[in-house]
Amino acid sequence: TDSLFNEEKIKIHEGGGKIGVTPSDIFTISGSYHYLTGDSSYTAHKFGGEAELAFEDFSLVAEYDGKKYDYTFNDNVKAFIHTVSFGPEFDLSEKLSLDVTYDLTYSDFTSYDYAVTSHSLRTGLTALFSKSLIARGGVTAGYDSNNMFSGGLDAAVIWKLWNHVRLSASYALNANILTSSTTVSGMKRSAALFAGGGSGGGSGSSSTSDGVSSTEIDYSHSVIVSASLYF
Repeated sequence: TDSLFNEEKIKIHEGGGKIGVTPSDIFTISGSYHYLTGDSSYTAHKFGGEAELAFEDFSLVAEYDGKKYDYTFNDNVKAFIHTVSFGPEFDLSEKLSLDVTYDLTYSDFTSYDYAVTSHSLRTGLTALFSKSLIARGGVTAGYDSNNMFSGGLDAAVIWKLWNHVRLSASYALNANILTSSTTVSGMKRSAALFAGGGSGGGSGSSSTSDGVSSTEIDYSHSVIVSASLYF
């Protein structure tokens, strides 16, 4: 997406790795790094870390994710996005758990001289059907410093094959809701939509009696299928 809302689909290739250690029975820490490259001179660096305290019936998880990207599409676009997440997870039974996660995201779009802070809360369930098959799903709601509201649904299935091979498939649907109180316009709008979950996919609106649009919904969705090795 450029500053005039023009869009173009590009191919992106990604490679990276993750490493984790367990210093004690209840504490785990890990870190990851990924490098992405693609069309339109697209380059990005993704890195993150996670720490977990696991007790008998619940656990506490804290995460950090960063993404710095740069691409050229009619103009040069640069941004740095930071996300901090934390929340508890409760075991409802031996095969079902409930998790609640709060996300704080700061998106700095240096090309637009623009930054936005967003908050979101996700509630999800994880079901363990067997030692090799796990399913997850959740709902998310949030808002940002432009008074733009957002909502989303996500679902994923993880299938562990053999000893060191894992297959996963996930789907996510996100919607960004702009109302008359949303304080963003011009080229900053595309950046705000990107920070809220991506632009494109479709939109809808409702209008007041004088024909001025009072509500606009921009939505996006994604499907990810992957295979990984773990040891």
